[in-house]
Amino acid sequence: MKFQKRILILSTSILFLFLLQLSTHPVAAIAPPGPPGGGGSERYQVYGYVKKQGTSIPLSGAAVKVYADAVYKGTVYTSSSGYFSMYFYAPSSAEIFWVKVSKSGYQTKTAFGSPDPYNKINLGTIYLSPAQISYFIHGYVKNAFNDNPISGADVTLYRHALEVIGTTSTNQDGYYSYTYNTYDAMSSCIVEGSATGYYDMSKTVYFTGTDVDMGTLQMLTFLIRYAVIVGISDYETANDLTYCDEDASDWYDYLTTTGGYDSSNVWVYGDGFPGNYSKYDGLATEANVVSALENMVATADQNDIICFITAGHGYHDSGDPDDDVYLCMWDFDITEENGKLRDSEIADIFDDSVASKNFFFFDNCRSGGIGPELMALDNAEDILVCAAASCEGSGFDYPDGNNGLFTYYFLELGLIDHFGGDPLTAMEYVFEWTYNNYPETFVVDGIEYTVGPEDEPEMYDGNPSAIFRI
Repeated sequence: MKFQKRILILSTSILFLFLLQLSTHPVAAIAPPGPPGGGGSERYQVYGYVKKQGTSIPLSGAAVKVYADAVYKGTVYTSSSGYFSMYFYAPSSAEIFWVKVSKSGYQTKTAFGSPDPYNKINLGTIYLSPAQISYFIHGYVKNAFNDNPISGADVTLYRHALEVIGTTSTNQDGYYSYTYNTYDAMSSCIVEGSATGYYDMSKTVYFTGTDVDMGTLQMLTFLIRYAVIVGISDYETANDLTYCDEDASDWYDYLTTTGGYDSSNVWVYGDGFPGNYSKYDGLATEANVVSALENMVATADQNDIICFITAGHGYHDSGDPDDDVYLCMWDFDITEENGKLRDSEIADIFDDSVASKNFFFFDNCRSGGIGPELMALDNAEDILVCAAASCEGSGFDYPDGNNGLFTYYFLELGLIDHFGGDPLTAMEYVFEWTYNNYPETFVVDGIEYTVGPEDEPEMYDGNPSAIFRI
């Protein structure tokens, strides 16, 4: 009984010494004696660290495969500190000891070492270089309003806001693609598009994997303003007026000097005296004006503003004036249809408009009768009509202002003088000021003219809750 007791104490002491040895040697994993590949007469230990190339960052979970000569001895994995250690047996005749280190996202590396007199193989620090990742980045660039592809758009790709990874351009379908090779994985990409006539736009896409679909980058066109201006003082056959050419020129001058309109996007049509206009694009025949309006409507997109501004005669056929109002073009003939730009014709043209704003200014007799026709359009909420008079009323030449009466009070006294010419002024405010200050009478060459109720300006607003700026 005493002998058995001493054996138990001895065994416990041996176990304690063995555990103490383990505690003084950090080990990530220990291969049992006789690992794969056969054993041997000598016991070895291989150990070291694995870190990211060029840094002191430890790589945990890296697989370290151990070999003696050509014989595989087992695999050990690095700890959170990047440390690995493994015991194995090999023949005393073994000459080459080596490890193959691998980790997802990094290039595999082989390291060699020699045992010291105690059969310990210290491999030091093994550095792994990140594996090259190839990202295929692709997408489309299109018009935000009509989804049409934008060809030739410049595309810049970013890892983040400060690091460009590549540039390319779109094809005829608005498509682009780019292959980006890197050693550093990424999970997001920024695409920025730039194209003539469009605002620069960008978007960020988050992803996993290497096939990076950026989707569609929607681009907004520049806000472009267009205007067709008609001013006719001297008609081909009808009686002449005096200040309609000045009305047209004053509107053109305001729009192109203060209002932000490019002169190339403003067309002016008038009578047979081109020298009386600031700009002159041809006779204000019905055909020319209709062509100009159709071209303007077809060119403008949903981000644009278009204006149709006229000064001249206006009339209506016998019968219901609401259905038969027309503007008299230069080639107007009372006995012919030619030269009569009817309210229905104007409505048919602007029914196709997708512009954000459609502004109409008519300094013509009877021109208020065009308003109801335009308000019946599906896009009426984008339309504002300011007319000199009702469907039964008259507009007037106004010598004291060197303009038509309505143009003088609305443009010169209202928009330019009272509101300081501010292009951000709402047209509803200008009309309200004009209406409140419109004269009840005025004198020309000693003759007093009365502005009756039917001669007062009229406004038709398709969206009274929204501000309308031109």
